[in-house]
Amino acid sequence: ISLVSANVNNNHATYGGAISVRDKSTIQLCDTNINNNNAAKDGGGIYMIDSSLSSSCSDKMSYIQLNTATQYGGGIHCTGSDSSNTGTCSIDGSTTNSIDIAITINNNRLNKRDINMLSGAGLSFRNIKSVNVQLIGIQSNIIDGNGWGGGLSFINVGAGSITDSTVNNNIINILKRVGDPLVSGGGGINIQNSKVDITDCM
Repeated sequence: ISLVSANVNNNHATYGGAISVRDKSTIQLCDTNINNNNAAKDGGGIYMIDSSLSSSCSDKMSYIQLNTATQYGGGIHCTGSDSSNTGTCSIDGSTTNSIDIAITINNNRLNKRDINMLSGAGLSFRNIKSVNVQLIGIQSNIIDGNGWGGGLSFINVGAGSITDSTVNNNIINILKRVGDPLVSGGGGINIQNSKVDITDCM
């Protein structure tokens, strides 16, 4: 799917409030806004299974913002094929022109917690073999409740990398429930049972 100068706003679903893709599908964004969508479970803006997201234009930004979910990925959630530790996920905001970062994930939220602890208000990866994140802005995302990874979260990722990206001003507002673990953390990044290389990020 290729979205150019599009607005995908105010939608609701169980998985992927705005968009759901799977089975090695690709999403390309150019000058596109994915805003104010809600997922009852995962992926407030976009829900991906073994798929990729990239920028398709050289000089315009795309924004994934103000989306909400109740468990994983307020902005985007990506998981493996059939929720197992297989498949790959790529989020690539690179361009061929002067804009360094062409995709920004900001002001997304995880709230109204369902069952599990909340994870990855901006961007979440779970149960997947390989992940690549490049030239993405992840900022001002918020977890309203106990959880991990205000900006982004890697859980059960075989091999992950995040390169030339910004992870700034993300927040966890801890609201514990009875029986929750004592630790809630990773305001910027959460890495759990995963191998992740972080290069040239700030």
